[in-house]
Amino acid sequence: MKIVKILLLFITLLFATSSALAAKYTGFKEPAKGEWAILVMNLEKGREMEEKMVYLGEAMMNGKTVYGVEARIHLPQQQRTMISQFWTDKKTNEEMKFVMKQGEQLMCMSASMPGMTDENSKPMTKTPDEFSPDKPVLRYDTYTTPTGKKVHVAVFKSDEGEVWVSSDTPFGIVRMVKNGKDLIYLKDFGSGEKPLIPVSDAVGCKAMDLGQMFGGFGGN
Repeated sequence: MKIVKILLLFITLLFATSSALAAKYTGFKEPAKGEWAILVMNLEKGREMEEKMVYLGEAMMNGKTVYGVEARIHLPQQQRTMISQFWTDKKTNEEMKFVMKQGEQLMCMSASMPGMTDENSKPMTKTPDEFSPDKPVLRYDTYTTPTGKKVHVAVFKSDEGEVWVSSDTPFGIVRMVKNGKDLIYLKDFGSGEKPLIPVSDAVGCKAMDLGQMFGGFGGN
């Protein structure tokens, strides 16, 4: 009888813990200006790539309210960092402008250009449908970054394995796991970051069209 009571108590505590963790996931958080996250992507042959994403807040562009995210992709093996910004219409979530820094030059491209609107490559500031709190979840858990920060996560099944997401961190993604190995993991996150490309420069730069880029290639 004592063993039965212990088992019932254990099950009750387990259910209570699971319910408490479930309550922690409400979808991706709306980031505040200056919030950032660093994701590490494991590549082939033991190589890594780091991407630091910074939420830039809102601005006006062509009479529309847009929000910006700066992405800094660091390739340790090549000792270089690529810097770019995505500017997206807040109302429609349509990408308005892509800005990339090359040395001291800015290259600005409009979303109407082919290849500039790949949804899979854009930082996520809103909850994707597949990670909705209403969708089936494998389990709820916690995750600790390599820098010692603990977050609550919801674990979803994906085509390749598992995706861990959180309401505690900017941009939501915490881990992507395939065959028990991390494809992507959250290294660190925080707030108070400034952009490396000034927002005024990014918003004000004129987006190039295909004719400017290719110098009339294929013309008459």
